[in-house]
Amino acid sequence: MIVRLRRELPENYSVFDPGSRKYWSYVTIKQVISKPEIYRIIPEIKHAASEFRKQSEWLARTITELNDIPLTELWDKSDEIEIFPDGWRCYHHGAHFFCENIDSGQVIEVPIWYGEEFGVLDPYFFAEFIDTTQSLSMPVGIIDWYYDMSRVMDVMVEMGLFKKITGTKFGIIGIVIT
Repeated sequence: MIVRLRRELPENYSVFDPGSRKYWSYVTIKQVISKPEIYRIIPEIKHAASEFRKQSEWLARTITELNDIPLTELWDKSDEIEIFPDGWRCYHHGAHFFCENIDSGQVIEVPIWYGEEFGVLDPYFFAEFIDTTQSLSMPVGIIDWYYDMSRVMDVMVEMGLFKKITGTKFGIIGIVIT
């Protein structure tokens, strides 16, 4: 049923199985950002992805320097890290370090499962970065931070503007700007 619905609905509808209960099955249909809307915001998204990579890498490098550990061991030693850059509140958060600038409120989830690549974009966390970074603004058309941004990222991968990479931990796939 899901495959048939995907074929029959316009391109800007996401159809997926959100999981089921003991006696019920569910299908979710969600309107998402359209391709024409995505094409209009590509420059903003590329700029934001470049900024995210730059700031996330700075945080990762600074955290490892402050804690005297190799950059490649950020994940392995994440539970031992106690010192963070001045002005930042950070903590280990799954595959990331959640970092919030105390003064500006900017939030950066630094990905740590990809070796020395810290520009890996999670749809929700990337939208949160854009929303909390004073020099950026949420592009028109991004309503649902996860589903709309996920669609934007998928289309930009199709266009060759973003690419998929495999993490050094657990073989997880991530998306980065090319």
